[in-house]
Amino acid sequence: MGVLPRSAGQRAFERPLSICEAHGFRPVIAQEASHWLTILQLVGAGLGVCVAPACVAQIAPRSVVCRALQDVTLLSEVQFAQREGEQHPLVKAFEQLALSSPHGAGKI
Repeated sequence: MGVLPRSAGQRAFERPLSICEAHGFRPVIAQEASHWLTILQLVGAGLGVCVAPACVAQIAPRSVVCRALQDVTLLSEVQFAQREGEQHPLVKAFEQLALSSPHGAGKI
């Protein structure tokens, strides 16, 4: 299985593995790479599989098939950060967009 390295962050490393563990196994980690595109290229070359966020399917090469996992309720927490006191109209518009998201409403 290909994963992001521990140096990318403990959660980024352990989260995909926790999905496997919830189904009764811990995969052998064959490759680590710092970028999803690299991991997908390794999968496309036949060097394993990976568990990735759904958005990774948008950059997958034709040699890789991405399938949604069934019975996985794991969600990632995403946060919006901005400089304190920021008043730039583009940043304020992005903040309002984040606040209006059905998953993030009022959490900033």
